[in-house]
Amino acid sequence: MFFKQNKLTSSTLVPGSTYHSLMVASFVPSGSIISLIQERKNEEKLVLKTFQIGPGIYWIVTFAWDICVTLLFVIIAAALLQIFGVRSFSHGLNYPATLLLFLTYCLNINCFIYLAEKLFNEPSFGQVLVFTTCVFSGVFTLIIMMLCQMYWWIKPLAAAREVLITLLLMIPPYALGKFLNQICNLCFCFVYNFLN
Repeated sequence: MFFKQNKLTSSTLVPGSTYHSLMVASFVPSGSIISLIQERKNEEKLVLKTFQIGPGIYWIVTFAWDICVTLLFVIIAAALLQIFGVRSFSHGLNYPATLLLFLTYCLNINCFIYLAEKLFNEPSFGQVLVFTTCVFSGVFTLIIMMLCQMYWWIKPLAAAREVLITLLLMIPPYALGKFLNQICNLCFCFVYNFLN
């Protein structure tokens, strides 16, 4: 009874919490492009060569730093999910799954950032562009997939959706949004079955 009365609220809450989580998770790795661009502009790698530190050690330390920053974000996200009691992300097995999604998403975006940092000369412009690209690509692809699902009776859209389900998983913002959506939907199905 409660679920039926609040059907509009719960159906809009799932994508809303997913989009919000996508924005929060995209902000952390997009900040790492600032130090990469400044490092390249100031030629800080030449200082490392002066002290005979090779590229292997440099990349190991850089990767370790990225993992530390990402783990710090995941720890803060874990604490906030528990403090605010976001049930769809923090209940049962949803909790470690959500944290693992955040961890893998941030590490994947960092890989793309290392490839994209050479395209920018201004650190703040690089950060804003990477952040908006992550958020826009995630939201856009999620909306496209929701539209394809809404018009399931149109045969070409149904066929396109089957292909897109696999292809779009190569885009990390879509993958994060899709799996966070699934976690939220499972939680709402559980509440619906419990209340009926």
